[in-house]
Amino acid sequence: MYDGTIVVLYARPAMDGDAYYTRKCNYGLNLQVGNVPSSLRIVDYSHGLTGATHDATAFENTAAARFPNYLFQGQEFAWTDSAYPLGERVIPVHKMPASA
Repeated sequence: MYDGTIVVLYARPAMDGDAYYTRKCNYGLNLQVGNVPSSLRIVDYSHGLTGATHDATAFENTAAARFPNYLFQGQEFAWTDSAYPLGERVIPVHKMPASA
């Protein structure tokens, strides 16, 4: 499963500070973490994008998005929250139905 979190920074960065401003009114970096739910073992991550970066955009830098056949075998896939797009190996949970 994958989810994003914000690593909060102490202060506004001097260069391009507005890009680091998050929807929760602080400055931070976007961190994407992929883990195995049964063991909580981290198998993939992506870091370094600004806090204003949407999770779906930050996910594009993970191995799951860039090299899915390396990370997944057979019928394996990743659960994500509704912020992520549906893909061949990515299934977002809690997505609203198209008819709603």
